[in-house]
Amino acid sequence: MFCLTYIYYVKLDKKVPKSPFLGFRGGGESKFFSAFLVGVVFLAIILMIVQLTSKPKFLEEKNMRLSFNAETRKDMVQFGLKVPLYARPSGESEVIKYYENPEEKFTMIERERKTWVKVVDEEQDTGWLSVYFLKKDLTN
Repeated sequence: MFCLTYIYYVKLDKKVPKSPFLGFRGGGESKFFSAFLVGVVFLAIILMIVQLTSKPKFLEEKNMRLSFNAETRKDMVQFGLKVPLYARPSGESEVIKYYENPEEKFTMIERERKTWVKVVDEEQDTGWLSVYFLKKDLTN
């Protein structure tokens, strides 16, 4: 849009008005539109700061009951996804077992590096799962 406006002004040999927003040469938008854009950018920056500085409340309580989230369950049924239980909080460590049952329940023991949770399953096997597969189980 700005390029077309620029070409239009250049072809008519008129002076291209300077935009007050971010210092680029644009189509001469109104003061209200410029203020709106500045407000949107300001709000986006504030939201990013809040999101980056806030501590996630998910998976912070010990002994919390966990289960697979909806997308993991769907993939387990539809594609036969097997979720690995690792010996250490690393995707490169030894796999203790694979879960095929989407209704499996876990109890959280501890959390490490924001992306790994040490759990105990219903068969009393202990290991590490990625938080991306899990959700808080509300069906206690």
